Amino acid sequence: TPQYHVVDGGYYDNYGMSALVECLDNELEKPAVNVTELMVIRIHSMPVGTEVSPQGGNGFFFQTKVPVSALNNVRGAGQLSHSKVEFDLLQKRWRERAGHKVEIDLATFEYPNFDAPLSWHLTDKQKQAIEKAWKEKYMNDPSSDLAKVKKFLAR
Repeated sequence: TPQYHVVDGGYYDNYGMSALVECLDNELEKPAVNVTELMVIRIHSMPVGTEVSPQGGNGFFFQTKVPVSALNNVRGAGQLSHSKVEFDLLQKRWRERAGHKVEIDLATFEYPNFDAPLSWHLTDKQKQAIEKAWKEKYMNDPSSDLAKVKKFLAR
């Protein structure tokens, strides 16, 4: 009997941008949809696009896992770049569209450290770390994306 292997879309688009672009294009094309502006809220589990300094002193066993690590990092970097290009094209298409222009804005929220708690079952310590990071990065910064979302919703 055939054996199947089922995976989520993260192999191709871990950011969900392809699905979002397709969905928005389909909905905005409908004559009954009268939207002139919308906001996309993107959530990252940790900083993206930030370089991490290499560590020295790694030996032979470290080198055996480098190809898999490199493949995973390239996949992530490629998906991030692909996500940005797709969103930029979506914005451009609907901003310049004749007859039905839509301004699409983006707000991004991300956990600021590389030790993001990713479990569905967070400990009290992890919850406190998330709350602290949220307050420091978004609540106390008037130029943060949280302020951008609040301004958008206040219109």
